[in-house]
Amino acid sequence: MKRIRQAVMASKDDRPRGDCFAACLASVLERPLEEVPHFVELEEQVGYYYVDLANGWLRKQGYPFQILYHNWRVGKDPVRYYALRKKQWEKVGLHLPGYWLMGVESKNFPGSHHVVVAREDRIVWDPSPRFGDPTYDRRPYIFDGWAFTFVVPNPHLVVRQPT
Repeated sequence: MKRIRQAVMASKDDRPRGDCFAACLASVLERPLEEVPHFVELEEQVGYYYVDLANGWLRKQGYPFQILYHNWRVGKDPVRYYALRKKQWEKVGLHLPGYWLMGVESKNFPGSHHVVVAREDRIVWDPSPRFGDPTYDRRPYIFDGWAFTFVVPNPHLVVRQPT
């Protein structure tokens, strides 16, 4: 995983829409942000769900996996996961294999959504330009019930790498 920062920050009215999803995807794929479309913004332009747009792009790029969207909404009382100081993270309570993208409440605009990269049961990257700012890092991450995992729909088609 390569740490890629998002280039577009959302505003209070969610215009423009932030590109944290694209930055997290670029991070996991280890590609420059400029090569990964801003799927959330494209969603409004073309009328398709951004995860479906991302999956279409992944197929065209030749990746053997797709993004699977999970919604574990907890209702009005979301499960809280707290960031520890010095960039160490508390376990998030979900243990998913490998890298996955976690939906959290935005620290910049409460009530808005943000996406971070997790690996197994820990948050490993926040693409926000404010990440690293001591006032930003101390606030809790609030898991909003969304998770994006990578699945291989046709494992038999994946080319095995020599050992």
